[in-house]
Amino acid sequence: MASKKIEELSEEDLSALEKILSKEFQKQSEYSKSFMTKHGWSPGDQSKQIIRIRDAVRSEKSYKKTKSLKW
Repeated sequence: MASKKIEELSEEDLSALEKILSKEFQKQSEYSKSFMTKHGWSPGDQSKQIIRIRDAVRSEKSYKKTKSLKW
């Protein structure tokens, strides 16, 4: 199950994943801006999907931190 695998990731793993997603979001945003400027229309970027995934990673990271402090 995917959620079980995500739970098994360490904080370092989650931080690395968050960093990768942030870089990909930045790259996607820049591509979308330059494409729009050059062609006058948007190719339909994946930035919203990347943001949702990054937010899920941040949430899991926050949950792990809170859980470790409580117990």
